[in-house]
Amino acid sequence: MINNDKVRLMTKIQLFENHEQDALKADRFFQRDYLGLHMIRSLLAYIVLFILVLAVVFLYNWEELLTGIDLTALIHVGRWIILSFFLLLIPSMIVSYIVYWFQYRRYRRKVRDYVMNLKQLNTYYKEETNQTAE
Repeated sequence: MINNDKVRLMTKIQLFENHEQDALKADRFFQRDYLGLHMIRSLLAYIVLFILVLAVVFLYNWEELLTGIDLTALIHVGRWIILSFFLLLIPSMIVSYIVYWFQYRRYRRKVRDYVMNLKQLNTYYKEETNQTAE
């Protein structure tokens, strides 16, 4: 005889395994490691984006930069670039930390429910083997 509760539970488990691969991958990490990995990825993406924006601004002002090269102006622009890099980096990293912290917590809740479903399914199988053994 088919146990409808067991079939529903198995379906729920299989759907989770098919659609929540990110949650299962995040479960392999401790929270600190998961956040650290994503913070490094965010930092690298920020650096690439900052360099691309600088290149666009430089190309846009190409003619102006070549005609008026002055050492003090160049030093001023360099300071402005470094200052803007760090002033934009700090909020970017804070936002990344918050986003990935919430994401990790959400994934952990999903995996916790998944594990509870697996334990419940295991209980069904143990009950069946006990009934057939008797």
